[in-house]
Amino acid sequence: MRINHPSPWQMKSFVAVHEKGTFVGAARDLGISQPSLSRHIQSLEALLGVRLFDRHTRNVGLSRAGEELLPICQRMLTELDNGSSEMADIAAGRRGRVTIAVLPSIARVLFPLSLPAFRSENPEVEIRVIDGVIEAIEEAVLLGRADFGLSARPATGEGIHFRQLFDDPMTVLMHKDDAFASRDTVTWADLSERPFIALAARTSIRYLTDLGFAKAGIVMEPTFVIASAHMAVTLTVTGLGLTAIPRLNLAEAKDTDLIAKPLVSPSIARNVGIITARSRSTSPPARRLMEMIAEGTLRFDEADVQDQVGEG
Repeated sequence: MRINHPSPWQMKSFVAVHEKGTFVGAARDLGISQPSLSRHIQSLEALLGVRLFDRHTRNVGLSRAGEELLPICQRMLTELDNGSSEMADIAAGRRGRVTIAVLPSIARVLFPLSLPAFRSENPEVEIRVIDGVIEAIEEAVLLGRADFGLSARPATGEGIHFRQLFDDPMTVLMHKDDAFASRDTVTWADLSERPFIALAARTSIRYLTDLGFAKAGIVMEPTFVIASAHMAVTLTVTGLGLTAIPRLNLAEAKDTDLIAKPLVSPSIARNVGIITARSRSTSPPARRLMEMIAEGTLRFDEADVQDQVGEG
């Protein structure tokens, strides 16, 4: 069964006539002509099948049916106003939810440069964070579980748009008393002479280390293969070997006796940026947060990262 709903103008006219007590005053208050107001009232009465007002000489009063229908119309108008405000807030990016998929090492640097300002500007926007490896981040973005990702450039990039923010160069971690500690830089060939701690295959860091050794013409057989940068740092602290990690991962070695040196010949870096799904549009608050993250990278100071672990 089809139900004909009263229009906002019909309900506003009904409430205004009640509040002003006259059609003239109600029309003036609504900014419409009296004939237009009368048509709104008449059409609402026809729709509902009842008389809303009892007409008197100088004013009008609610009928019995009008008394019962008035609070319903007032409630509907209030809900309509609230809903319209919420829709406007969401469209303007002032409300809603943003889900970010991110590599922990990137979040550690970029979040402090952007999230506090975003929260101050958009206190009604809920922020959710999914942390994981590159493949998990790409999957979350493609499947719509995340609005966007902060990650290294995906290997394939199918269905993904990548907006590069900056390069994150590879470094080698060693004990402060290591034989290489006095050098300004260390080459990939140098690492082939020492026990090497590598991350597992299919991780972004392992891809970069394999690339560095390959470009240096070296076939490296790691002494240890572990699952995380944190464990690589732990083994390096014990003196079991050297490990190569991106500069942003140096926070893993904070408060240790390790130092970092740039890896050269060749210089290898991961491209850090924002990934979005080509097939999905982003919400206004997500777009605003992405812009604030991009703006935050302009304030990114590599010295802040270097201070997390010594670079002799």
